[in-house]
Amino acid sequence: MEGAISAIREEGLAGKLAVVVNELTVESRSALADDVVTMVIATPVRSLCTELLSLMTASIGRDEDVVPGQSFLPFDIHTPENI
Repeated sequence: MEGAISAIREEGLAGKLAVVVNELTVESRSALADDVVTMVIATPVRSLCTELLSLMTASIGRDEDVVPGQSFLPFDIHTPENI
């Protein structure tokens, strides 16, 4: 992500491309503010950890190997307007 942001800045392509990156970092936040990046999709780390711990503790003491199914977690979308 950082390399792509750097290349877009160097080539003067800011605002000319629709660029979506993952995770809101110092670099991606700056790129959003400078119109280098269009959108950031961020992983909900806190929710992910909570869900993982919940599934792990629920599986303790079960005799069978049961896969609990899928867990769908909402993700965060950041745009220049909401940073």
